[in-house]
Amino acid sequence: MKVRLIKSFNFEAAHHHPGEGQPIHGHHFEVHIFQSGDIDPSLGWLVDFGEIKAAVKPVLDQLDHRFLNDIPGLGQGTREELEAWIHERIRQHLPFAAGVRVRTREQRGFDLVRLPEDPLLDLPERYAFRFEAAHSLPLTPPDHKCHRLHGHSYRIELAMRKAPPPRKVCEEIYRLLDFNCLNQIEGLHNPTAENLAVWMWDRLTLNRVDLKVVIVAETCESSCVFSGR
Repeated sequence: MKVRLIKSFNFEAAHHHPGEGQPIHGHHFEVHIFQSGDIDPSLGWLVDFGEIKAAVKPVLDQLDHRFLNDIPGLGQGTREELEAWIHERIRQHLPFAAGVRVRTREQRGFDLVRLPEDPLLDLPERYAFRFEAAHSLPLTPPDHKCHRLHGHSYRIELAMRKAPPPRKVCEEIYRLLDFNCLNQIEGLHNPTAENLAVWMWDRLTLNRVDLKVVIVAETCESSCVFSGR
């Protein structure tokens, strides 16, 4: 019996599309590896998911926390170029390889959404928006992966003391950060999640926004919560 398997991975990187007039920016990239073939009756599966991970992870390690335009053979790091580049490097190790799909968490355009209270994480009701940006952390050791230029799909969450945050002020911040390199923005020479949270707090309070909490999520697995000075 023929089946199709999908094993998913992710990495964080920056890239630049000069022909589209875009500055250097970054994303959280999702990579989906397809396997297709007949079930092995002796084991009851097509292939061990661990074998897929063993073949794919070393390839994605070459992309993670990097500037994709600098990687030989990858061009500008477009979705199509990434799919072809990854597939070429894994197919010899995965006999059932049936394709690669890459996408980002990119959400073009400003959108401010309400998030309900989260008792498990001890978080109040928040309002969130996303942006795509590149950065590097120049104060880390040179061999640290975050020292390299890379990027993220950021999510900013704002908890308020009273009224919702002013949409206009939040959109102005979004337009300053989105599709940009954070290191080039005044006050963000070392744009850690912690420093970005403090920067965000200061900028919003200057605009008389009555904040309770600012949360900066660089990835779906890591975030910084700041409750004011």
